[in-house]
Amino acid sequence: MINAAAAAVLALAAVLLYVVFYAIVLERRSWQNIIWGGLSGCMPVLIGGAAVTGSLEWAPVVLFLVIFFWTPAYYWPLSIQFRTDYTRAGVPMLPVVAGEIVVDRQVVLYTAATIATTLLLVPVAGTGWFYAGLVAAAGAWFLRDALRLYRRAPSRVRASRLR
Repeated sequence: MINAAAAAVLALAAVLLYVVFYAIVLERRSWQNIIWGGLSGCMPVLIGGAAVTGSLEWAPVVLFLVIFFWTPAYYWPLSIQFRTDYTRAGVPMLPVVAGEIVVDRQVVLYTAATIATTLLLVPVAGTGWFYAGLVAAAGAWFLRDALRLYRRAPSRVRASRLR
């Protein structure tokens, strides 16, 4: 259990994660910028859960993980499309430093993790059979497109389908 003041602490942590850890330290220095920068984007789920319930329960933590794993799976295909721009700007996005095949493999892994965490909400949050079926179908579609991107020669068109 945590008190409602924890929401303020979590909000401060989110700001520090974004401004210091992501924008100042990682954005232009590491290909992992999207992975760790995504942490601050996931924080509103924890902040809202703490503010509403006064505690940090499992459902917001799992939803935090859903967003955390989804962010690279969504953003790296987008970064394939703009690899030239990132290269010119000196931003070490994964497609710039490792190439598209590595990106495609990572997208498949992060997509699988996203699907697993969305399904974890069924027992943790009691979302029910309708949610489970919908998420399983959407996850299968997302994984299919990620695998197509990986199995075929990468292209901007296939990468854009994952956005």
